[in-house]
Amino acid sequence: MLYLRWCGAALIMLCALFCGREYSAYAERRICEGAGLLALLLHIEKMIDSYLAPGGELLVGFSDEWLEKCGFLGKMREGGVAAFPTAADSLAVGESIKKRLSDYFSGFGKGYKESELARLRECISDCKKMLSEEREELEKSVKVTRALLLGGAVGIAILII
Repeated sequence: MLYLRWCGAALIMLCALFCGREYSAYAERRICEGAGLLALLLHIEKMIDSYLAPGGELLVGFSDEWLEKCGFLGKMREGGVAAFPTAADSLAVGESIKKRLSDYFSGFGKGYKESELARLRECISDCKKMLSEEREELEKSVKVTRALLLGGAVGIAILII
């Protein structure tokens, strides 16, 4: 009977560690996808400023491991900037960032070069601020979640034993 209690306590601890690790991986995914989106916006700025690239050619030469892995870049390459609403569903970033990018891409290409660059630079600035805030919140959240999971698991393990 004591042997089963020890096994149960060990399983609870392992589950807590596993859940904490998975949440950390999810937080890392959100942070890395956000960084990839920021890199994408900077690439688009370069393409517009240097080459006056139209909407269909903005992604030429751009790649990001995290955005490829979630399928975002594939959808954007197929449908261009008009495909952002459907491609954004595969992203794990916060809704505020998705909304800001959706607002930018919905009005894309309706102005001249300077107005497009001004809108893009404003979007980049907003996204940098939102991503910085999201990164801080996620780092705190990961620490709290891990502490609560391990604390709860230890408490339950003590009760079982």
